[in-house]
Amino acid sequence: MENDPLFTGIERVVEDVIDEQVREDEIEELNPFAKRQRKKTSWVWRHLEFVTYSTGIIKVKCKNCSTLFKYTEGGPTTQYRRHLMSCSMGKSNGKQQLGFQISTPQSENNKGLENWKYDHAKIRELMAHMIIVHELPFMFAEYEVFNMLMKASAPEYEKVSRVTAKNICMTSYDIEKKRTKGLLKQANRVCITTDIWRSDSQKIEYMAITFEWEIESKLACITVDNATYNDVVVRTLKDSISCQAILPYGGKLFHVRCCANILNILVHDGLEEIKDVIYKVRESVKHVITSIARLNIFSEICKQLKLPGRRLVLDCCTRWNATYHMLSVAFEFRGVFPRYKNREPSYNLFPSDEEWKKVEVVCTFLSLFNQATEIISVASESTFSAGGIVIDSYRASLGTSTIQMLMCTEDWLRSFYGIKRKQKVIEEFKIIDLP
Repeated sequence: MENDPLFTGIERVVEDVIDEQVREDEIEELNPFAKRQRKKTSWVWRHLEFVTYSTGIIKVKCKNCSTLFKYTEGGPTTQYRRHLMSCSMGKSNGKQQLGFQISTPQSENNKGLENWKYDHAKIRELMAHMIIVHELPFMFAEYEVFNMLMKASAPEYEKVSRVTAKNICMTSYDIEKKRTKGLLKQANRVCITTDIWRSDSQKIEYMAITFEWEIESKLACITVDNATYNDVVVRTLKDSISCQAILPYGGKLFHVRCCANILNILVHDGLEEIKDVIYKVRESVKHVITSIARLNIFSEICKQLKLPGRRLVLDCCTRWNATYHMLSVAFEFRGVFPRYKNREPSYNLFPSDEEWKKVEVVCTFLSLFNQATEIISVASESTFSAGGIVIDSYRASLGTSTIQMLMCTEDWLRSFYGIKRKQKVIEEFKIIDLP
């Protein structure tokens, strides 16, 4: 409140008491993150505190002048109000806490000193958002140093348990889910893209359920990977929706196959034709880089041949674009490997001239696929990995409803705060510089 009722007269006191009671009655509904407990509704309790004696007797003490009063549970606060209205110490010390806002004189937001009030409900909400967005465990709320930090920044902070942290995260999920449903109600047509999240420890795969969002009557098309089980799922979904709504173009465009996944399948089928050559190239690179002495020999031959390339690449065999980079770089050193064999008798897997020609042909058309990959992978990076999307070990130990809450809410909150997801570092290939 801008003016404390202690110093503004009887009329202001009555008005503030009514406002305070209304706010306390509605606080749980307006702010679901507020701590659920019975609160004192009168303004007088901001100026009073309880004193408990060893005999068990409880009294009320004025924070301003230390006057003691008898306390009755659920009793009236009339005597406290009368005292506070006449308390001389309160009139001289009863000032609102001020928070400092540091800003430059030229700043439009420069307001100097501002009224500040600790909001524990807001802290709980932001803590839940931090746990969800940054994929932290619920136990984070109980970390000792974190609680020390919070106490140092705000002495009023109250520790939150991991159970409470989970409940607050669930509340965030319910709020964002309700908001998303409201946005979907405004749309005429909805197109969705599905992906599967896999958990190795649980042996469970997670996939979005369309009907949970009440958009079955608005669904225009669905994009999925080119897999047989997806054909069955989409066909069943299409038959179900057709009974409730008319699909655009008679449902001919309902099932959309992911072009990124199709490209991935095409390339892997093509590389299968020269898997023996790829194996030789990969083992040749491994033979060179496993020893400093061998790497020096290889580098010396490169210098003699005056080759511009100064590095080798070893691929991750589950990612075809990494294999493409390994083949294209190794092809530049095709004249080095025969000479390297003459100086290193243990090396016996070098490709022949005919096999190098196959590498050249493969690299020519793979360069086009690689360019397409870089464009499409902006929106669908995971489809180019044979591993797919794997849920980390911590989240894999949680229940399915909890995982759904964390995954969905994380995307919503990142969009709300404008926080981009950092791509997890995947070792596509290893680059080895020559001496």
